Amino acid sequence: MLPRTEGIDHRMLRLLCWLVIGTIILLMLRSAYMTPAIDGRVQHQPPGTDIQLRIALGLYRLGSAEPEALKQAQEAVGKPAADHPLALSQALVAEVILGADAAREYLPTDPALTEVTSWIEQRWDDPVQVPAPAAPPELAQHAGRFARLLGPPDVRQRLLDGSAAFMAAISLLAVGGLLALAIGVGLMVVALRRLASGRICAVPITSPHPSAYLVGFTLYLILYLAYAGTVPQLLPKGMRIYAIWGFLPFLVVPLWYLRRQGLGTVAASLGWQRGRGWLREMGSGMLGYLAGLPIVVLGVLATAWLAQFMHSSHPVAEMINADTPLSVYIGLFALAAGFAPVVEELFFRGFLVAHLLPRWGMPVTLLATGVVFAAVHPQGLAGIPALAAIGIVFAAIRCWRGSLIASAIAHALHNGALLLLMLLLT
Repeated sequence: MLPRTEGIDHRMLRLLCWLVIGTIILLMLRSAYMTPAIDGRVQHQPPGTDIQLRIALGLYRLGSAEPEALKQAQEAVGKPAADHPLALSQALVAEVILGADAAREYLPTDPALTEVTSWIEQRWDDPVQVPAPAAPPELAQHAGRFARLLGPPDVRQRLLDGSAAFMAAISLLAVGGLLALAIGVGLMVVALRRLASGRICAVPITSPHPSAYLVGFTLYLILYLAYAGTVPQLLPKGMRIYAIWGFLPFLVVPLWYLRRQGLGTVAASLGWQRGRGWLREMGSGMLGYLAGLPIVVLGVLATAWLAQFMHSSHPVAEMINADTPLSVYIGLFALAAGFAPVVEELFFRGFLVAHLLPRWGMPVTLLATGVVFAAVHPQGLAGIPALAAIGIVFAAIRCWRGSLIASAIAHALHNGALLLLMLLLT
């Protein structure tokens, strides 16, 4: 049984759905673009700057035995940027590596930090003053972990040792990432050759109703954005990360719209099935993600380039810092590796793919789902290439396997690894 179609102009209905989806995308992009950067009241360094300065300290720590490492540490400090909000951290690291005289050029010029900079210069002029003057409260607020460089010698040394260990961990991660990328390139070459020979093809999807799956996807977007924009704001800040689970009952609405189709037809169209077995589909999701890793890397590189010219932010990255409680970490992992892979795969690679693939074929389906997936995430225009690349890979896995298990596993693997990396970097 199909939903009743008498008297319905499905062409107009599909057009209306795409207009609604397009409006939502524009609103999301505008919201992400207009989101201000973290203000001066609670400034935590963005990962790139924090990493650079920690690597500089790590190289300095190794520089006692390796003169070349000391030279690299001096280069890693970078040029003075006294008008930059993070100049205070840079100045403290510069004092360790370049000396107090050179570090004065790095001190911020913001009049609001005059008391802090005066206190720092006093400490540099007389580091063994007893008793040591109390540090202004703004020091730790603006300098973060690097404020410990002005602490007792043992505290300072622990930060240097930790920076050296951090640099070693980053090096191992880089080697592991390059190895995974090399494996991914090999798998992609094999996949493309099999695709060209016809040994790999998209699993056919039957979508007998002209618009049911597109309407279901549109209902999901409307309900999710309405819920996410209101309910979490009513809860205490520390509990907002858990509020998203309250959205699950609303998933009944778009599924209810398909009630007149048989359960078997809906399950097959949405990929809500075991495929060729749970274990095989899970393994295929991992292999598919590795094979798509070169595409993801290209998207990330494009996003990194665009981020130099336009606003870009990751909502999860702004939630993680040294003061983040354990409950938030748990909530983030549950959201990234549980909620998102299940719900987003059901609607983006389930409903949307079920509508597009039978009508437009695989290339258009991959590109369209990737772009829509990227555009509704609040990470700004610069984030679209990376997110679209990820969405394309997930959609390709879904089309290849015909089951959402594989793409959900790939989604969980990607989000879990990304969140672990963010935790390491902070």
